[in-house]
Amino acid sequence: DLFCELGASDEQTDFDIVYASALQRKSGRELDELTDSMVPLLDAILDLPKPLANVDAPLQLQISNLGYDVYLGRLGIGRIRSGTLHKNVPVGLCAGPGAPVQTGKCSEIFVFNALGRAPVEEASAGDIVMLAGM
Repeated sequence: DLFCELGASDEQTDFDIVYASALQRKSGRELDELTDSMVPLLDAILDLPKPLANVDAPLQLQISNLGYDVYLGRLGIGRIRSGTLHKNVPVGLCAGPGAPVQTGKCSEIFVFNALGRAPVEEASAGDIVMLAGM
């Protein structure tokens, strides 16, 4: 209703609604048909379209968190937005718009799985990675 009051177009108001209360442990797609679980909410999350990932585009990765390993040193954690990252291949590093570009190499690349992290030779767009050696 708020979107309509703000003058949103029909295209902008065409989205799924899930009613949920974590305190009451209820959720559902209809307000009068709430279930005693969060399954409808989780199903709605799984139904969301996956983000577009172009592996053929130039590499673009934004580090969103930092870590440290006794053996590897500083670690950068982030999601590859586009392209493919290869181990020991030169990449450009930039701190932001207008900042100078420095070059570096990833000595180790890790992807996350159910058991923790796994070393890989390369990672592609859409992967969440942890980098060492920059």
